[in-house]
Amino acid sequence: YVALSYVWGRNHLADKDRESSAPSLLAAPKVIADSVDVVKLLGVRYLWVDRYCINQDDAYEKHDQICRMDDIYSDAQLTIIAGAGDDPELGLPGVNGTLRNPQSTCQVGNYTLVSSLIATSASLHETACASRGWTYQEGLLSKR
Repeated sequence: YVALSYVWGRNHLADKDRESSAPSLLAAPKVIADSVDVVKLLGVRYLWVDRYCINQDDAYEKHDQICRMDDIYSDAQLTIIAGAGDDPELGLPGVNGTLRNPQSTCQVGNYTLVSSLIATSASLHETACASRGWTYQEGLLSKR
C-alpha cells in the first residue's frame, strides 16, 4: 500500500464524510482524489488515508491507530507527501490539472534564462507539512 501524508486544514473532516459509512471519492478533498490517481498509475492496489482508515468518531480506535503510526508509515511501500499548500483542496501539483509553481524566467536578448529550482528536500522543509508534528513524523517514518 501507499500512505498519504497531508495537512487536513481547518475544516479537517467535513460533515459529508461523517454522514456516510462509504465516502464517495467524488466528495473527497482534491489531494485524496489526486493521490488515488497516482496510486493507480503506480499499479498499487491500496492507498492508506487517515481520514478514512481511522474512525475519527471512535476515541479508542483513534488512540490505537495513533500508537501505530510508526508501523503504518514505515510499512508502506512509499508515502505521498502533499507538501503544497495548507489545505487538502489544493491537490497534488502536476496531477489532474493542479498547476505546478512556475519557474522564474528572464529574457536577455535572444536567450531565456530559467532559474534552477531548489532541491526537493529543501523545499519540503519550508512547507506546512514540515511545520506540523504529524506530517513531519510521517515523512521521517516513511521508507521513500
